[in-house]
Amino acid sequence: REMELRTYFSYELNLVLSTDERFTVMDHSDDDEVKEAGNRVAEFLNVPLWNMIGDNDYIRSCCC
Repeated sequence: REMELRTYFSYELNLVLSTDERFTVMDHSDDDEVKEAGNRVAEFLNVPLWNMIGDNDYIRSCCC
């Protein structure tokens, strides 16, 4: 059997510390779920949210 080629997008929610350490909190295929979770975490921790979903310039510079 031939395997079907599929595209799968994965979105991460990370905590980025002032020391530049990064910790992945969640990884999900639904960007809206990640955005909602990010907003809840940022509000709970009282910190700003850095949303890079949809930033095509950033994606091209780091991932292509």
